Amino acid sequence: MSDENHSQIQSRSPDEQSCKPVPTTPLTQQGIMANIVSPNPDQTNETTLQFANEVHWIHKATFFSQIGLGIIGVIALIIYYSQLTEMKKATDAATKSNDLSRQALTSVQRAFVFVTTFDITRLYNPQTNLLDGRMRIAFQWENGGNTPTKDMTTHVSTRWFVNPLSEEFDFSDFPTGDPPLRMFVGPKSINRSAPIVVSAHDIAAIHNHYGHLYFWGWARYYDTSPKVTSILLGFVPK
Repeated sequence: MSDENHSQIQSRSPDEQSCKPVPTTPLTQQGIMANIVSPNPDQTNETTLQFANEVHWIHKATFFSQIGLGIIGVIALIIYYSQLTEMKKATDAATKSNDLSRQALTSVQRAFVFVTTFDITRLYNPQTNLLDGRMRIAFQWENGGNTPTKDMTTHVSTRWFVNPLSEEFDFSDFPTGDPPLRMFVGPKSINRSAPIVVSAHDIAAIHNHYGHLYFWGWARYYDTSPKVTSILLGFVPK
């Protein structure tokens, strides 16, 4: 070794000499790698088990919470349906009460027509000015309601029979095809329909207690109340 190199080595400070790398053996390198790459197997298994338990409890909690929410939803649905049913019952009751009140008011206000009596007039022969045995009969109609009749028509039939009427008698208009007569009856008022004339023969038969004389008829009318079509009234005085 030359004196120059020896002098350079000696001129280095103690600190520079201490930073010189220490050579390692292959055994020491293997031990370091083993400590870094290979953790403790027992500790890893314990951590994995704890994580699995936590996930399991989370799944259970989620499952039971969903069941609880479902039960709460069913209970809420039952309560809502019960309230809806009660509300529907109350609405139906109120509607029915209103309908009954309206019907009661309508039944009092609407026109109600019926026959009260009839007038009899003996007729004279216009040529002799003597009674000829005929009679004119006019039926009196009364409206007991507070509204007038509308489009009222009536028809009165009369016929003499030897025997009393049978149960099969249909009370059709007589004479057949005779047109009905129009009339009007105001509220709380009376009016007379067109009179019919009974022949002298029929009057004499009844006077002698022979045979039977029947009257029958009907009235059809509307009134001013809504939802009313027509009312048919019949009568059969003997």
